Amino acid sequence: MINVFVGYIKKNKVKMILMILPVMLTVGVLFANSVSKNSQAKYVNDVIYKNFPVFQAEIVNLEKNKLRELKDLDNVKSYKVVNYYGEASYKNLSTNPIESFDKDYFDSYRLNLLDGTYPSIKNEIIVSSDFIKDTKLNLNDSIILNIQKEYVGNDNVRTVYNDKQDFKIVGIYTSPDVMKTYGGFNNILASKLDGIPDEAITYNGYINLKTGFNNIAKEVNMVSYSLDSSSDYILLNEAFERVMEESYSLSSQFDIFDKITIIASALLIFNIFVLMIREITKELGLLRVVGMSKKQTTMFLILKNLVILICGIVSGLILGHILAYIATRNFVLTSASIDPRNAPIIYRSIDYMRPIIVMTITIFISTLIPIFRLVKTSPIQLYSNYVTTNSKLNKALNRIFTEKTKSLTSSLAINNIFLNFIPVVLSSVIIGISGYLYMCNYISTDADKIYISPELQNLDGYDIELKHNGDISPLIDGYTMHDVNNIKKITEVDDIKIANTDNCYLDIDKSRISEKYKQQNMISKDSKISDFRMNLVALDKESLDKMIKEENLLEQGNPIKENNSDIPEVILFNKYYDYRDANVNNFINDINEGDILEVNIKGLDKNNNVIYKKQKVKVAGFFSKSWLDLNDSERLVPDMIMSLEDYENIANLNTFTSIKVSFNSENKNDSINKVIKMMESKRYFDYDTFDKILKEMNAISWQMKLKKLSTSYILGLLTMINIFFIIVANVIIRKKDYSIMRAIGMPKRVLRSIIIKEGLFYSLLGSIIGIIMILLDNIRWTSHLQARSIAKGFEYTGKWYDLPYKYILIFVILSILICTISSLFAYKKTKDMKFIDSMNED
Repeated sequence: MINVFVGYIKKNKVKMILMILPVMLTVGVLFANSVSKNSQAKYVNDVIYKNFPVFQAEIVNLEKNKLRELKDLDNVKSYKVVNYYGEASYKNLSTNPIESFDKDYFDSYRLNLLDGTYPSIKNEIIVSSDFIKDTKLNLNDSIILNIQKEYVGNDNVRTVYNDKQDFKIVGIYTSPDVMKTYGGFNNILASKLDGIPDEAITYNGYINLKTGFNNIAKEVNMVSYSLDSSSDYILLNEAFERVMEESYSLSSQFDIFDKITIIASALLIFNIFVLMIREITKELGLLRVVGMSKKQTTMFLILKNLVILICGIVSGLILGHILAYIATRNFVLTSASIDPRNAPIIYRSIDYMRPIIVMTITIFISTLIPIFRLVKTSPIQLYSNYVTTNSKLNKALNRIFTEKTKSLTSSLAINNIFLNFIPVVLSSVIIGISGYLYMCNYISTDADKIYISPELQNLDGYDIELKHNGDISPLIDGYTMHDVNNIKKITEVDDIKIANTDNCYLDIDKSRISEKYKQQNMISKDSKISDFRMNLVALDKESLDKMIKEENLLEQGNPIKENNSDIPEVILFNKYYDYRDANVNNFINDINEGDILEVNIKGLDKNNNVIYKKQKVKVAGFFSKSWLDLNDSERLVPDMIMSLEDYENIANLNTFTSIKVSFNSENKNDSINKVIKMMESKRYFDYDTFDKILKEMNAISWQMKLKKLSTSYILGLLTMINIFFIIVANVIIRKKDYSIMRAIGMPKRVLRSIIIKEGLFYSLLGSIIGIIMILLDNIRWTSHLQARSIAKGFEYTGKWYDLPYKYILIFVILSILICTISSLFAYKKTKDMKFIDSMNED
């Protein structure tokens, strides 16, 4: 039997290679994807542990009495705290938190002393290298820092401690570059500060939980709740948790790329084996006729498929090592801001086992069908029943199509298709999937991004927004009316909108606050919290009235009126985003138009010290949910909107945190560049434009697009091989028919025409399937955009579908090329067959 088997392999080596090829490609792709994902995940994981503080929760501005309770919590494994002295500003160049120095705390943030020494005596400080760069100071320089510390006194009054102190810079530290992409660490660390009132002393630090990162969000919330502290003071270590989650997801078993590749490749391989069943059946029948037993014939079949499996796996793993190197060095498989393309390539046993198991199962199933026939059928039946009868459905469909076709070649091509109808449909489905993976990269247009990007929505039709970057306190420096007047001098300016945003604190009995809000913010029934944080948004009166009118923002009440009263009017956005149910819920339960509220607003006194002013305000009206998408303030807390004029009078401020500008010029980029050039030297300058936001969004998505396109191309190659096998199998099945036609004078070009038309049918059916898939996905996408628009209270103005016609056309052309090339390969394989010999076969 061995000699027979070796002879069979030699005779059918081309066929064997073509059957090995899809196995090799599938194994190679699965292996490379697994290796490259794990290698990058391991690299990212190592970078995280080397450069990030590894703890579960951050402590921010926690009061002394809460700190005592922290020690007794069951799930707290350890914690470290330092004194938080407040915010320290140097001139109008920089504002940073100032804390007490602790070596363990310093080391936990992976900080490194670049120059100098650690602070050891009173008023010695160390600062970050970024602080030195921004202020142009040097080591050992003496400086004066303005310090402001907000706190709630023993009398439950919100207060600000102001002080000026002399310091000496004795050290300069640096933090890992990768950590800076997540906000970095720029705090000023001091040996000791005097003069801070005892009731103002609070703490910053971190907590390690006994449960580690398991159910981290829930456990951190439980710590907040147990301390009777709102979630403003105990924060999740989001940067570490996010990159850890991405790292873990990379090393998970199978992603969508794996699953699509496995399913499509398994179908194609199974398809090829099914196509060869008729030929295999005749070969098995011949072996039985010449004397082989069922057992020997079964072993022959198993040995043949085992050779295909082993050769496919070995060659696939060789290919996989090459692809793994290419993928690891060129693809970024994580959205974390850590470039993993220099990761050392790691090979694990599981990387080898996964593709081997997948292919073994696929080929095992493909082997069962001919074995079943072998066991149930006699040798003569096996040999003579080479051409099996089509089902009644296939015959009916075949008759319908051929009756409507006048061309002989077209009729024969259609007849060939229905000889292997199921493999034809499967191949067309794979063409459709391949095209879908290509086209789905172009469903979302730049116009759609307005519905999914809060930053784009916040532009609100303006061409540029000048923003305050927070490097210096807005109370110290910001945009002024002088800047606004300079911008107005640009002739193309159409409209300007000025705004100021900050936190304010509403004095209100907590019984009036909704239970859902208190639950989300971990505020218990026994909590002593006396005021609640809100976003304060101050807009110039003209812009505010225009926005209310154009966007139909008022849900209830009236616009703010101009008055000289000591009680200014405000509009409330009495809602907040509840992340637990992804809904927008009410903040205050019982509030009406005309109600008087007391609010603490931060501003400056006559000596430019930061203070909180208790101010009564009157509720003029309420904004609808549409406000969410016209404002970039924090969505987890409600908003209070007042006129900029009233805010300036209360806070004693003449600076702004936002200026939005629109232009009426044809070339708006020139106008935008004029504004940028005018403002870019300011320390606090930042900006957003439509193009800038889009560029940032597209930079994140292009790697995923690359993976989908790669999958599409691989499936296209596998489909070419599959179509080749279908057409060759159909020619072999109809060998006798073609022999008779050739004998009566049919030229070879007619056979080529039949084969090419058959291939074009696959491209037609595959294109239809792909277009249907992309249409359904496009409808799903636009429905998603509509739902987001409705949930946020603004109108969706896009189409109910918007197909990427350009890329559909490209896909159709590519599918025609793929099928035509496969057909020509098949014709080349069959054109020199000795058809005359087959006339004697019965």
